[in-house]
Amino acid sequence: LPTTRRFSIVTEEEENACWNEVWDSRTFWQHLDVIPGEERTIHQLNALHVHDGHEIHFITHRRGRAVQYQSAWFLAHAGFRHPSVIIAGDKYPIIKALKLDAYIDDRIETVNELARVREEGFLDGDPRIYLRSASYNQEHRHPGLIVVDSVWGMLEKEGLVTGSWWGPSPMFGCSDT
Repeated sequence: LPTTRRFSIVTEEEENACWNEVWDSRTFWQHLDVIPGEERTIHQLNALHVHDGHEIHFITHRRGRAVQYQSAWFLAHAGFRHPSVIIAGDKYPIIKALKLDAYIDDRIETVNELARVREEGFLDGDPRIYLRSASYNQEHRHPGLIVVDSVWGMLEKEGLVTGSWWGPSPMFGCSDT
């Protein structure tokens, strides 16, 4: 539920009421639709994870009741095998601790901060930071970001669509906000 106040579609009170419904729900996050066209991405991530031994983590800032359970349930029912879901308000310490090779997110504030700390040498291994382009993240992009339209686009740029890899023990982080 991206913030829409800047477009004057809903009032702040209406937006807060929507978020309160989400936060009170025990099932909201598990009943989302898979983004159209991402079925092949799920299949490829499964192949990378299960057959090639890549570690894939879904790092999210979702809030509400049983968010980790709901998110893992959603991913499993969307076809992802053995999802690793990490709930984090501040994703930087998680990404640093996991020593990811690549990370993708649609939240501009998160990827800009990660690009900045990577630039300053505070992330081990120099992970590639990807921004999944969306209508709400077109402005104020850090110049060090790699912009793609989807997770599939990141996999292509990483050379992982065919299952090939050119680096040591790849680990990826994916986020949805």
